[in-house]
Amino acid sequence: MVRRWSFSTCSLGVGQGDPLPPLLFCIAEEVLSEEIMACYAGEIVHMFYCRRVSLPTHILYANDVLIFCPDTKQNIRCLMNFFNDYSEVSGQIINNSKSHFYSGAMTTSRSQMIAGMLEFSAGTIPLSYLGCPIFKGKPKGIYFQSIVDRIKVKFATWKGTLLSIMGRVQLAKSIIHGMLVYSFHIYMWPRHLLHHLDSWIKNFIWSGDIGTRKVCTVSWAGLLRKRFIKNGTPLQHYFQSSVWGGIKEHMGTITSNLIWIVGTGANIKLWTDNWLGNRLMDLLYILQSLHKHLTSSVADVIVGGGWHLPSEVLAAPGVANRIHVIVLSMVNYLRDKHLIFFETD
Repeated sequence: MVRRWSFSTCSLGVGQGDPLPPLLFCIAEEVLSEEIMACYAGEIVHMFYCRRVSLPTHILYANDVLIFCPDTKQNIRCLMNFFNDYSEVSGQIINNSKSHFYSGAMTTSRSQMIAGMLEFSAGTIPLSYLGCPIFKGKPKGIYFQSIVDRIKVKFATWKGTLLSIMGRVQLAKSIIHGMLVYSFHIYMWPRHLLHHLDSWIKNFIWSGDIGTRKVCTVSWAGLLRKRFIKNGTPLQHYFQSSVWGGIKEHMGTITSNLIWIVGTGANIKLWTDNWLGNRLMDLLYILQSLHKHLTSSVADVIVGGGWHLPSEVLAAPGVANRIHVIVLSMVNYLRDKHLIFFETD
């Protein structure tokens, strides 16, 4: 039995978003890729950059075709013959006005000869492709200047906008970091350029302008307690800090004048923080070796808006009188405050 096959003619093209065009494109690209590989298996000589490093023969992305080969006349003739045959079969024609060739060290006469054979114009290196700079040699700051300029334009458009500090942080995370992360996956940027960008981001977050530097303000009491004081006593080891040299001689005065104003009591350590005028461990004469085991907070002894301390603690001299002076808040969201006070005559 013999069957007759016939081909139907297409009167209309496919619409946008139709799943058929990508499949047809992949089929055509697969044929093109296999034929290029066949050329390299035959007449075209492979490119060698250095030992134990293999370079791709070609790269296909959308409508772009990148081919890597030595600049010999034989290779150029073979490639041109192949693309002429492919154009006759597929109907896809090379756009000479949008095509370029790139080379390393080459004389002007040889570059003109290759341009005449390919009918392409000579491109210059470095170049940018798909938003990523392509260059030869070690990464330099000039190669990434275009990305830096785009970031600077972004900052300039955001200057003067009524954004909160958290809004500026979100912009830096989502937009600026997104512009950099793609390039970071490929290249190791020069250090001085990273410092430059980092200063822009910090200035923008704190002041809203990359050219205006604003000193970050913090609570001195919070800084001292979190970095230089542990369990109510100053730390003794070395600190790499610009302020430690000026305050280490006065740490005794500072620690003796640090006091907590009780709110919820969640951030105040019951035994080692000063919230009674003196630390509770000093009033009870608790040994220094036991301080690291005292982890309770003041909130643990506040129940139902009242004090619930062990009778042994209240029996210590001066403890009960000091505790009854402290007025507890009737709301559960009042924050604890850490203050530095000095008595003057």
